[in-house]
Amino acid sequence: MMDFNSIKRIVEGYFNGQYEVEKFLGEGSFSNVYLVKHNFLDDLRAMKIIKEPLNPTTPIETIFNEVKLATKLRNDNIINIYDAGIISDADDLAYFVMEYVPGGDLEDYLNSFAKSNIQMPISRALNIMKQILTGLNTLHSSNPPIVHRDLKLNNVLLNYNSNGDIEIKNSDFGVANELTTNLSDIDIVGTRPYMAPESFKKNISSMTDIYAVGVIFYQLLTGHYPYDVEK
Repeated sequence: MMDFNSIKRIVEGYFNGQYEVEKFLGEGSFSNVYLVKHNFLDDLRAMKIIKEPLNPTTPIETIFNEVKLATKLRNDNIINIYDAGIISDADDLAYFVMEYVPGGDLEDYLNSFAKSNIQMPISRALNIMKQILTGLNTLHSSNPPIVHRDLKLNNVLLNYNSNGDIEIKNSDFGVANELTTNLSDIDIVGTRPYMAPESFKKNISSMTDIYAVGVIFYQLLTGHYPYDVEK
């Protein structure tokens, strides 16, 4: 992993003052996310940078799959992606620029109730689930349908509108697939506690995501998984 100052120098130099890197937001399995400011629009955004530099054997099509699928989707409950490309430096780094959602993820939000030793109000849980499903319906209703395949608490982001009401943003389409994809080409991926049993046999459908939604709903209501999970 490059240190923050190296990333800041590379990004700001490449974009010639368009973006200013403000801070490190978080790390995933394949990428790091930074808060950046678009200086000409005075707008905060999130920039995801793939950890591994590109090389001649890197499957570019796979790297940008998330962007291509997400840009087909337009819904208030799906994160917006604004741009993507390759930063040409000493190493070639793939990047995505997306909407910055400052409210954290659903896991942090759920944990805030646990720390206060209270249950999330059912009305709040229902509102959150309605928004998750509204965004998910946009995926499943597209032509061809898109299956997220990694829906979980960490991939549901929270925003707040001017009234202080929660706005949900489904995010992270890195392993999403259109249902026209040849199943023999699909890897078995996802986060195990949220994976439907049939997905381990590459039987992928919209019901794969609905299973994950059920696990999330159970967690919001009880604070636990619906079964024992090894830590």
